Amino acid sequence: DKQKRRSSNLAKPEAADVLVKLLDRLFCLSGLESEVVLGYAKGVGYQDGAPPPTTPNHTWNAIKIDGKWCFFDVSWAQGYGSIQGLQVVTTADYDDMWFNTPPEVFVLSHYSATGPVVPAVQNVCLATFFKLPSSQKLR
Repeated sequence: DKQKRRSSNLAKPEAADVLVKLLDRLFCLSGLESEVVLGYAKGVGYQDGAPPPTTPNHTWNAIKIDGKWCFFDVSWAQGYGSIQGLQVVTTADYDDMWFNTPPEVFVLSHYSATGPVVPAVQNVCLATFFKLPSSQKLR
């Protein structure tokens, strides 16, 4: 059963950053190479064709497993947000698609400003990235 929370803590960037840092620490304690990636995501409020944000708007995890970078977005895995009026409404809806997401899916919604990049996107400029279709439509 999905639960809606108006302007919940998980919808706030600071809370999402805590989840990302916690996952990073857990992977590091497990002996895996892990990085917190700052970048751009086509999340709540994104509309096809809209200009890119002027500053990075999201963080996620990159973990090296068997010599390859794998991508995890713990904040998107916990649920999703929507804009209703002037508020963000977060719906708790666990989606493990965002844990070790296939690069061909992740690349449609996440663009790295720092840290490991999804190989298919590393040579694409930010403006071009925001013209690509969004993986959010897969939900």
